[in-house]
Amino acid sequence: YKGIARIDSETMKEIDVKRGDVIFIKGNRETVAIADRAYPADVGERMIRIDGILRRNAKTGIGDIVNVSKADVREAKKIMIAPAQKGIMVQADSENLRRGLLGRTLVKGDIVVLGGVQRRRDLFSEMGLGEGFGDIFGGCIPNLWKISGRFNGISTISRIFIISSERPPISS
Repeated sequence: YKGIARIDSETMKEIDVKRGDVIFIKGNRETVAIADRAYPADVGERMIRIDGILRRNAKTGIGDIVNVSKADVREAKKIMIAPAQKGIMVQADSENLRRGLLGRTLVKGDIVVLGGVQRRRDLFSEMGLGEGFGDIFGGCIPNLWKISGRFNGISTISRIFIISSERPPISS
């Protein structure tokens, strides 16, 4: 779940984006993604390929029509994150959470995935539960987080921002 949208090069030209630019995706909700080239089988097709998290953030599904345009991105000043699942409480070092978000571009209310299996193991170690605990119960640490805070529309996470984690999930 890297937040990548694969688009045909002709469509990229039409909306004036290059590979690596941030694009705005509007389904029933607005979100953002990083533009990348379409897979060879999709060249010439007027379609966009996005992962399940992006579809969830855009409140759209496979086969739905979405609007895509170049995004005007600003720097986030402060963000808050909370587990996207109810009933889960996590205490983790804000610096590690910051590293997981660094360079991401988000819209307030987006669900994000922080890191992979190794990242979750690191969080278990940080919580004092040891390496073995993370291997056995690797699915228990949430990797879906909901974003809120002070946003100016579409925001990118830079080195200079304040992060806080909230215990209860942030409601929609």
